[in-house]
Amino acid sequence: MLVSTRRAGASLALTAVCVLAAGCGAGDAPDSRSPSEPAASSKSSHRPKDWTEPKKWTDLPEGKRTVGGNPVNFPHTTEGALAMLTAAAEVRIGKDRYPSDVQLRLLSRYQVEGDQTPQNTRKIKAKTEKTDAELRRRAGVKKGEPLPPGVWLHGDTVGYKIVTSSPDSVSAWLLTRETSKNGKHKKMKTSWSQQLSVARWEKGDWKVSIADTLHAMQKEKDTPAAVAPGKPGFNKAGWSAIRGSA
Repeated sequence: MLVSTRRAGASLALTAVCVLAAGCGAGDAPDSRSPSEPAASSKSSHRPKDWTEPKKWTDLPEGKRTVGGNPVNFPHTTEGALAMLTAAAEVRIGKDRYPSDVQLRLLSRYQVEGDQTPQNTRKIKAKTEKTDAELRRRAGVKKGEPLPPGVWLHGDTVGYKIVTSSPDSVSAWLLTRETSKNGKHKKMKTSWSQQLSVARWEKGDWKVSIADTLHAMQKEKDTPAAVAPGKPGFNKAGWSAIRGSA
């Protein structure tokens, strides 16, 4: 693998905390129906024979509009907060998109207004340039050149586990599937990770709060196992599967 998705920015708020806060070394009330309640499963003829059906499924809402291709304006509900966190955590690296682009997208589109400062932009560019340079070196390309075909990293949130939820703040663990390829003829690799993130309702939309996330990380002691949907441990860890992604 050229570079892990965690280094590239798949670990949404955790990476931002490390970059911005130096926290690491390496309207409407929520719906009466909690998104953790069981829902009809998403059946598929492509499920493996040893597939263990997730006990909880959730349909997450879409943003009302997009800005630069990124969904925004999510419903003022728990599900809306989860949908924003899911959108913010999406990672697409390949061709002309580098790790720095992932973090700058997160800052400009999804973090709270107080985080969106020129100083934080400079911090992100300084920190992620090293990762960009390492990726270019391993891929054999120069600065300004696109990554070769077949070299890419994707990060997608496929499950969640709510820690706390109130009308204007939602804290949740996100289960991320990370896939990557190291060349056109190389085998795709898949790994799984979990991250704790906090959404705050701010000026009519949900935003990622680094300060709230850092506070939650310091308090949270129980980390759910990063287990793929369809595996027995997924239900045991208390994950809810996101329909359309799991």
